[in-house]
Amino acid sequence: MHTSGTVGTLYDIDTSFLKGVQMKRFYVVLLLLVLLTGCSNKSNDNETIMDIEDATDDNIVRLEEDIDELNSILSDDYIGIEHNNPFDMYNIKVLDSVADVILVDKYEGVLSNGEHVVKEMSFKGAILASGTYYHYDEDEFFGKHIEFQPDDDSASLFPKANDDQRTLWMFLYDYEQIVDDFGEPGDYGEVTLVLDNYFITREATETGNSASVIAILKTEYIGKINDLYE
Repeated sequence: MHTSGTVGTLYDIDTSFLKGVQMKRFYVVLLLLVLLTGCSNKSNDNETIMDIEDATDDNIVRLEEDIDELNSILSDDYIGIEHNNPFDMYNIKVLDSVADVILVDKYEGVLSNGEHVVKEMSFKGAILASGTYYHYDEDEFFGKHIEFQPDDDSASLFPKANDDQRTLWMFLYDYEQIVDDFGEPGDYGEVTLVLDNYFITREATETGNSASVIAILKTEYIGKINDLYE
């Protein structure tokens, strides 16, 4: 069965990186999301989920402002340098910020083609983005999974190395937890969501960038992925 229109879910979130005023502000943002949209609780043995009944455009704008303020508080608590986006992956250091999120881990290594690069980078900070989702069934390498490709307006919200020429897309973590919000395997559509834990990998084969879902604000079914190739 396909659904269209406004559907939303607020997921459990890892807040271990927050402390003091950050934690208080973080929960203020979540409380505003709940109050602005109207939520009903659902729970099972593993998780508690809030269904967002009506995430209006005005509410999303207000949430975006709160996320910007939260990320600003996170940045102020660290001593790192703020970098332009796209950024130089060799000059950025752990605890520096780019695109309003914080670099929390960085790993240098050698690609399969022998090139020495910064292979992996992990970022903390909420990103409110819109774009297209693709719900894949049985992929040769990845099995069932969901991919997200930000639209042009949202693409600049994600950190990107200045020599990275790849099309921006990412896997969404926790397939089993989020799958019900993305229709059936083989579907694609539009989505507005809040992401965290953005992870960049420079290995172009057998892997890709990824992110965790904090909240899904809107989804709208468009069609079948197979139809895109006909």
